[in-house]
Amino acid sequence: MADRFRASQGATVVIAGEPAPIFYASNGQLNAAIPFDVTANTSQQVLVTRDTTISVPISVDVAPAQPAVFLAPVANAPNQGSIFAVRTTSRGQTSFLAGPSSPATTGDTLVIYSDGLGAVNQTIAPGAAAPASPAAKTNDQPQVTIGGQTSTVAFSGLTPGLVGVYQINAVVPPGVTAGDQVPVVINISGQVSPAVTIAVK
Repeated sequence: MADRFRASQGATVVIAGEPAPIFYASNGQLNAAIPFDVTANTSQQVLVTRDTTISVPISVDVAPAQPAVFLAPVANAPNQGSIFAVRTTSRGQTSFLAGPSSPATTGDTLVIYSDGLGAVNQTIAPGAAAPASPAAKTNDQPQVTIGGQTSTVAFSGLTPGLVGVYQINAVVPPGVTAGDQVPVVINISGQVSPAVTIAVK
């Protein structure tokens, strides 16, 4: 377990008095996740340690959620979201990035990979992979709009087997105007994500 919290060259990150899982480390950057049990709507201290040296504490505000969809930029769609369409055909089920070369269509289920969707209905140890059965669902239900149209959300929670990655499964609704850069927006716990895009035909 200790490896989840220790970056290269002996650096660690502490948030609200507890070690935070570190996902990336370089000479000038550390990426760490806020543990799920840190109380929302509070201001917390962040400390970075390296060997015996401790940084000056920095205050961060912890919100219930701060949604953002991961990006998967492609040519002609620089704000393409990491959003995969799942489609059932007579030959079975297929999954593909909903980008300009393989657009989604009405009725497809979108798997939207994101971060910052807030607390879930299970206790997840910091740095632990999300469980598959039962899956960890977000306490709050998100609203997803695709091209300004409200989508039906079938699932919102942590992606099984991954660490700190959320997914929303949402259906492409009728009435979405076709295009290579159709905006997708998540609203959860009163917070709205930056828009990303998908392609829809």
